[in-house]
Amino acid sequence: MSAAYSISWSELAELDHESQVERFGFCLCEDPGDSEELPYPDCPRYAGNGERVSVNDSGLWVDSLGRFGYRAWLSGAYVCYSCGHLCDPAIHGWDED
Repeated sequence: MSAAYSISWSELAELDHESQVERFGFCLCEDPGDSEELPYPDCPRYAGNGERVSVNDSGLWVDSLGRFGYRAWLSGAYVCYSCGHLCDPAIHGWDED
């Protein structure tokens, strides 16, 4: 086994999405199979509108522009990135853009 792929248990416990991709060139979230679980809290995910979202410093999911959700195309209903449901933005304590 090469030194690049040699890792101790303590180093493994300290990995996050960014450090795993940096060290190994991939993250298990990129091929989740049947699992909806993300291996690390900072792994990106994709919302129903196809937008890549990630967790911000407050622990809420936001898109690349910092928005907390989106309007569904046909219904105009607001879909929250954090809870994944149709909701009122005020429920989470933030205003709609």
